[in-house]
Order: sequence, then structure tokens, then C-alpha cells
Amino acid sequence: MKKIYYFVILVIIALFVYWNNMIDDKPDIIVTSFDECVAQGNDVMESYPRQCRTANDETFVEDIGNELEKLDQIMISMPRPNQLVESPLVIKGDARGNWFFEGDF
Repeated sequence: MKKIYYFVILVIIALFVYWNNMIDDKPDIIVTSFDECVAQGNDVMESYPRQCRTANDETFVEDIGNELEKLDQIMISMPRPNQLVESPLVIKGDARGNWFFEGDF
């Protein structure tokens, strides 16, 4: 009779462990870009360019084009990378060198 009780208790414990593991298993969401990382609600670091870090310590950097490569030649203050533009389009910034004159390029 005691063997049946032990067997029932063992089955209940096994079912509990199995059920508990099934609840904790969440589907792994694969993040492949900065935008997907932000959409998942991960932390965005206040750096330039912005960086997003996932829960498993993967880091994704925001794509800002070649702005950092051209920083010593042209500095655009408006519009910023990935900013929504509207009509009329206004572009503001500074250019270095003598290849322009009075705002004419």
C-alpha cells in the first residue's frame, strides 16, 4: 500500500516539475537590428550613435549612415539622421573648406 502512495506522490511531483518548466519556456525572439531591439523594449544607451542592448548582452548600433566619416568636412545640424522631414525641407549646417561660396554649392 505504501508503494502506491510513493508512486502517486512521485507522479504528482513529476507532473508539477513538467508543468512548471512548460510555463517558464518563452519563445526566443531573435533580434537582428537596432529597430527590432528597441521594439522589444530593451534599454537604449544615450550615446551617439544610439546603442540598444538585449537581455543576453547583444548590442546593436543605430544606423546613421556615413555622418561620422564626414564629420570633419560637413556638419549637418538639421535634419538629424533618421528624423522625419516635412515640406518645406530646411537644411542647416556648416561646411569646411573653400569649395563653396555664400551658401552656393
